[in-house]
Amino acid sequence: MVPIILSQTNMQEISIEIKKILTEKFFIKEQGFMLINCFTRINQMINTASDLSQRYSNYPFIVLSTNTHIIINGETRIVKTKNIQQLIDSFNNERHIVIIANRLSNRGINYTNNDYSRHITDQISFGKGTYTNFIQKCRIFGIHRGGDEIREDNKPTIYCLSKADNPFYIDKLKKRLNYLNKKLTEVEVPKPIKEKKITVNQLKILCRKNNIRGFSKLKRIELIELLSRHNINMDVRQFDQEEVVEGVEG
Repeated sequence: MVPIILSQTNMQEISIEIKKILTEKFFIKEQGFMLINCFTRINQMINTASDLSQRYSNYPFIVLSTNTHIIINGETRIVKTKNIQQLIDSFNNERHIVIIANRLSNRGINYTNNDYSRHITDQISFGKGTYTNFIQKCRIFGIHRGGDEIREDNKPTIYCLSKADNPFYIDKLKKRLNYLNKKLTEVEVPKPIKEKKITVNQLKILCRKNNIRGFSKLKRIELIELLSRHNINMDVRQFDQEEVVEGVEG
């Protein structure tokens, strides 16, 4: 996570920081998919997308709301979008995609294409509210196609905009994100299966089945030795649960 401290939280300063990230970090990548969800009003999102599309020509800037605004070179096309994955599929040939959203960037929405070959590489969000709410808006934790490795130079990055008067928010959020990332990347080691031991009652059943006498008062180790001398199979898996009866006498 990359913290960006704002002296003021007005549109002008936010726009300056977004342009800096796009120019210095995002568009220099071979391929990228950015989500910007630091705005709360639809007019802010559309105005930002229009401004960016004129500055960065030929790149698609997509505003998700009730209607989807696709803006390229300052020209807007409005479409109805029912499925975000299909929308992303339609831009598979584009090296860079920028989506600006608010409500439609909340949890439960999958920002990938249908075969999971495109997923968010960069996200710009505003650090406010509870840490849980912020993490739930981090759509960057998407599903990757099986077998695909994330290149070192294209690891997902969250740019967190934060007010200058809240210096501890970023530090605490970093710890939460690092903990979450560790949990997501941990390889769970399966617990060894505890070997089931044969019981005294089962050993006595084997003695009885094999017509071995004089076993009723023997201890477990003595029963095992007795059965071993007769070359009897003592694999516990041969027993069904209902076969185990208490108080077997020889």
